[in-house]
Amino acid sequence: FNITPGESFKQDFFLEPDAFGRAEGFVTDLISGQDIDSVQLVTDYGIVATTDEEGFFSTTLPCCETVISLEANGYLTRRYRVNIQDGETITLNTRLIPWPFSDFGTE
Repeated sequence: FNITPGESFKQDFFLEPDAFGRAEGFVTDLISGQDIDSVQLVTDYGIVATTDEEGFFSTTLPCCETVISLEANGYLTRRYRVNIQDGETITLNTRLIPWPFSDFGTE
């Protein structure tokens, strides 16, 4: 195709990264120490992993600087700014704080 002077052209595209690293770790409750399942690991790319019944997650991510959020119902969200290098594995063992705080100490 040809674009002549005065014309415009719009094209959406997505660049595939050519370098990848890994993020993995365990997520536990800060108060009880219990494993938390179904925690979602969220990046700029959306939900990229969910913890298993032992609170463990492991996922491959493109190399870059990004914010990783760990989100679960009943807990405050925890965020980490990371810079993953090609072939690197980062470990994010995390303790989430239960919410609401008014439930602390009740049975």
